[in-house]
Amino acid sequence: MKKIFLTTLLCLFTFSVFCQQKIGHVNSQEIMSNMPDIKIIETKIQKESKKMDEMYAEMMQKAQEAAQAFQKAQNDGESESVIKAKYEEAINLEQRMQVFAQDAQKELQALQNDLLAPVVEKIQNAINDVAKDGKYSYILDTGSGFNVILFNNGPGSNDITSAVKKKLKL
Repeated sequence: MKKIFLTTLLCLFTFSVFCQQKIGHVNSQEIMSNMPDIKIIETKIQKESKKMDEMYAEMMQKAQEAAQAFQKAQNDGESESVIKAKYEEAINLEQRMQVFAQDAQKELQALQNDLLAPVVEKIQNAINDVAKDGKYSYILDTGSGFNVILFNNGPGSNDITSAVKKKLKL
């Protein structure tokens, strides 16, 4: 009898602890897309991407010219040393293009990360403030692509997206 009483008491205590936790959810992607800084960031990234695309196009043109010069040297029966030099030039330009493409991708990603960091921090701080004010134990991000919601009691329940937007004056 004593064991049953203790087990029941323990279960009730555990249940009451879990009932006190408040879980909310937020759509960070929706908030991010409404931030005024995002348009500026997208414009900067597109501008930089366009510059890199133009540089890549120039490199592509030079590589094509080098490949044509190599083929012409072969067709014209140029000496082995001339053909070899033209071939190496074409290969070198092709390799430089590949390295440039990889480096450009890394640079664009780094630029995007650098520009977005303050916006992400601002959103995170607003989420933290709303969660603390609302006494939430956990906030799940429904906009992250994983849509991890353990429990949702109807539309809009414990959805703090609008509160975070209000905090950010969106």
